[in-house]
Amino acid sequence: MLGPACGRRAFYVDQDFWRSSTVRGTRPVQEVDVPVRSFNEELARTRPSVLIIDIEGGEAELIEHMRLEGCAR
Repeated sequence: MLGPACGRRAFYVDQDFWRSSTVRGTRPVQEVDVPVRSFNEELARTRPSVLIIDIEGGEAELIEHMRLEGCAR
């Protein structure tokens, strides 16, 4: 998982995987502890020219920390 900083985070895996999330809902889920890598470090390492993000609202958590130099706007 990518995030503002390296660490660990709970990820809630739903039987319908597309419902899985970092936010626990009301459905029965399996909680998994996952490693988190720094979004900006991965961006610097991979150096993409285009970035498309669709993480069901999770963008809001990352946007304030993103450094997007070099990506098309």
